[in-house]
Amino acid sequence: MNPNFLRNSINFAGYQSLWFTAVLSGNAFLWAPLLWVALHVRMSKQRFTEALIIVLVTLIGTALDGLLAAIGYFSYPEPPQFLSVPLWHVALWTGFACTLRHSMRFMVKRPMLMSFCAALLAPLSYAAAYRFDSVVFPYGLTPTLVTVGLAWGAVCPVVATIVRFADSSCEINAKQSRSLLCLRG
Repeated sequence: MNPNFLRNSINFAGYQSLWFTAVLSGNAFLWAPLLWVALHVRMSKQRFTEALIIVLVTLIGTALDGLLAAIGYFSYPEPPQFLSVPLWHVALWTGFACTLRHSMRFMVKRPMLMSFCAALLAPLSYAAAYRFDSVVFPYGLTPTLVTVGLAWGAVCPVVATIVRFADSSCEINAKQSRSLLCLRG
């Protein structure tokens, strides 16, 4: 079996596990997604780069969902703790960021496809969280999911650019000298 296929399958399965844990348990088992992310970074070849991408994407995604929550598209059964969203919602963005250089790399290389797929598929994730009573949509299901799709469609090219920039910086610096961005460990 191809080792990359196995690693990417584990990465994807880990994200799905993180998603279900966060959505179904809220902040109660927040240690589980945090543990997954810590293991993910620890196992990465370029830990600093991976951690930087995770932090940037988490902040961008959380700010996006925080804005949607602040203007009323989302509300939560438990009180928000960070940028108008609960910590478990932040964990979802962190987990998503962990897929970008691994199981979702093929999408990052095609930002328009990534944007299109995100606009269609991200609302399904939010709809599932809604069905699990983890989030409430005060404006209704359809307007919220359309807004989520548009927002994800707009943010994914930015996310892809961040990842591609980090990857290209590491490739260039691997041929010259090592940069801080690409240091192992």
